[in-house]
Amino acid sequence: MKVFRYLNVLAITMLSLAAMVGGLYFFLVPSKEALQGALATDSRKVLQNPDKASKTLESESADRSPAPEETVEASPERKTSDDADAPTEPIPETVAAKPPEPSQQEENGPPDLDDPDVLKRIVAVAIDRDRLRSRRVKRSKMDVLYDGDKPFTGWVKRTWSRTGELKELGFCREGLADGLWLEWEKDGAKRASGAYQAGEKHGIWTHWRQNGGRSKEYRYELGKKKRL
Repeated sequence: MKVFRYLNVLAITMLSLAAMVGGLYFFLVPSKEALQGALATDSRKVLQNPDKASKTLESESADRSPAPEETVEASPERKTSDDADAPTEPIPETVAAKPPEPSQQEENGPPDLDDPDVLKRIVAVAIDRDRLRSRRVKRSKMDVLYDGDKPFTGWVKRTWSRTGELKELGFCREGLADGLWLEWEKDGAKRASGAYQAGEKHGIWTHWRQNGGRSKEYRYELGKKKRL
């Protein structure tokens, strides 16, 4: 008997649930006629006001469309105080090559003493002969010029005491005349030009007249005059 009662109660419960679900479905889900009526009403509104409907659709599509990406312009870099204080790199300039020092002229080749600019520059750095001391080398007739305790190497000159014009200009190496050598008259005219080697005249020596013409030429080999 208990089993039949239990089945009765279960059946009644199931029927009640089915009735409740049916009622909810009826009230919540619109009928087919209601849906058709709503669609007909919307279509009539669209036909009566097509412009308004299109604007409504456009506004809805615009709302749904993604917002355009904003373009950000790159701002110019600002110089910081450190950059402003930083020294700018100087623009390299083309610098003319400096001529060799007078003391190196003989090593790089004899200079052109006929060039007034070259002659003027060498005279400016030449040491006056009176500022150097001379010592006689043993077993030799030659005097060695000293600048302090060391034999002098460089250009040496002499001037005429009255006029101040050049009298001699030549190159010395280790205290001995060794290289170009020029001599002038009191009026500045060239008297002779040639070269020395280890304190002795060597090579061609040319003597000049006061009018500028060549007078004589001699050839020397370590101080000994030879025929041309």
